[in-house]
Formats: sequence, structure tokens, C-alpha cells
Amino acid sequence: MSIVDAAKQQISSAVYTVKDKASEILTAAAPINLKKQDLLDLESGLPPSPSKSHGPSSWSYIASFKWARPIAVLVLLYCVALLLLLNLFWKLPSRDTVSSKAHLQDEELLLKLPTNFQEAQAVKATLALYKANCNGLVITLLICLYLFMQVFMIPGAMFINVLAGSLYGLWGTFCVIACVSTLGAGLNYWLARLLVREVLLGLFPGRIDAFGKTLQKHKQHLTNYMIFLRVTPFLPSWFINTASPVVGFPFREYIMGTAVGLQPLNFILVQAGQTLGQLHSYRDLYSFWNISKLGICAILAVSPVLCQRFCSSVPRKRTSFRTPRRTSLS
Repeated sequence: MSIVDAAKQQISSAVYTVKDKASEILTAAAPINLKKQDLLDLESGLPPSPSKSHGPSSWSYIASFKWARPIAVLVLLYCVALLLLLNLFWKLPSRDTVSSKAHLQDEELLLKLPTNFQEAQAVKATLALYKANCNGLVITLLICLYLFMQVFMIPGAMFINVLAGSLYGLWGTFCVIACVSTLGAGLNYWLARLLVREVLLGLFPGRIDAFGKTLQKHKQHLTNYMIFLRVTPFLPSWFINTASPVVGFPFREYIMGTAVGLQPLNFILVQAGQTLGQLHSYRDLYSFWNISKLGICAILAVSPVLCQRFCSSVPRKRTSFRTPRRTSLS
């Protein structure tokens, strides 16, 4: 056998080996079915957007009872937090002691979570009496109650802002509310990410999928998008807190946008507490001037994105620079 024939035989055997390896790789990768959007998500650093085709339907997920364990842990955490909150309530002075010092009847004191502004005025009068006896305990109770309602997605936290603004100064209360609201939203984010992520994907695949697709459109400006969501009333706050970790919203952009986006509404609520006696309905709270403030904040949140898109859409004129010719001196 000549040297040329031996070389041809080695080359042909190497080609067949490469073909076999390639067929094995393609066979192993056949079950993986990624969409084009998922590949783009992986390249951009975001996880693939959830879709109905990626998991079972809501009814099949409920029938599988996979939600039982995380829900049980969530209920356990809720009960522990509720007991700690009730412990603070039990440390307050008795209603007889407070009413006797203020020369009031026990029935005139109201201590509950208000559901309207008339109840908020009565609760404010009761908290003012407790504030004169144990101011630090009242502040601790309001902060813990606010965190409890935010973490466990209980509606009505806006009345805590109003009550705190009616009891204390404007700017001091606003700074405390700004920190507490941001902390509560962050805790809610991690609670949803570590505990109920699979539950939300199984029970609400359609809503999570729609929110994930919207997120992909604004993945270059996530912080501005979060500020816009917080300022505008398009999505409730509890849905933003719980759906953000499910669709892969990065925590840094989430907490930065939340820390900025929550403050316009917080300031309006705390400022409304300064004139709580003049509030009778939600129309008095969301006046034209207050809605205009929120609208201006929303426009400021998206203005950098709009300016960038406008500048990128404007064609730039190419300028050519000619180098001067050198003249030779003869």
C-alpha cells in the first residue's frame, strides 16, 4: 500500500468519526426545544420568559398538589409574623387606662385597621392618646404593621401612611415611610422568589407570561420601567412585587426603581394625613393636582428612554474631513 492510499484511508476514517460524534450530539440535543425568544433571553442574561407551553395548566397544577408545601410554609410564616404583631398590640396600655386619663368613655376609643377616612379619623384620635403615653411603642407598631401588610400582600397599607402623617411631622414621616416601603417591597420580592415562584407559574401562567413579554421589550431600561410601573396605577403593587422575581427581574434594578417609584404616592399620602380631618372620600385624596403630580413623575421616568429612542431614530449626517495637500516649495 502506498503512502497516498494510507493517508486517504486515515482521512476517510476521521470523517466518519466526526459524523458519528455530530449525530450523537444532535440526538442528545433533540429533546431541548428552545424558542428564538428564549435564546435571545439567554444571550441578554435574562432567564427565558415563562409561557404556557413550558408547564402544565392551572387546573393540572392544582390537582398535582405541588403547591401544598410552599403554601404551608407561607401560612406558617404568616402565623409567626401575626403573633409577633399581636404581641406589640398586647404591650399597649389598656383602653381603660387611656380613656380614664383622657376623660373619655371606653366605647369612644377605636383601634383597628381603618377601611375609610371616617374610621381613620377615629383611629387617629385613639393613637394620639397612646402616643402621649408610649410614643416609641406606637412608632414600632406602625412600622411593623406596615411591613406585615406589604410582605404578605394585604391591602390597606395606604391608611398607615395617612395615619403616620397625621400623627407626626411631614418630612420625618416621609423619610421613614420611604425606607419601610422599600424594605417591605424587597422582602416581598425574596419571599416570592424563594417560596412561591413555582406556585405563581402554575396558577397564573397567562398573566406571568404577559408580564414577562412586556419585560423583554424594556430590558434595556429596567430601572426606568420599574419606576413607571410604581408611579402609574396600571398594575397593583402586590402583583409587581410577586411577579418580578418570577419573570427574572434583576433585584438591583427592581429595588432601585422601587425606591424611587414609590415615593411620589407615599408623599401624597403622608401629606394628606396632615389634613386628615378634611378628607371624606378617595376623591379628596386623588384630586386633580395629586394626579397631575403622579403623571409628571411618570413622564420623567420614561423621558430618558424616549430621548434615547428619538436620538437613535434621527439620521446623522456624515461629515468627511479632507486633509490639506502639502505644497512642496521648489
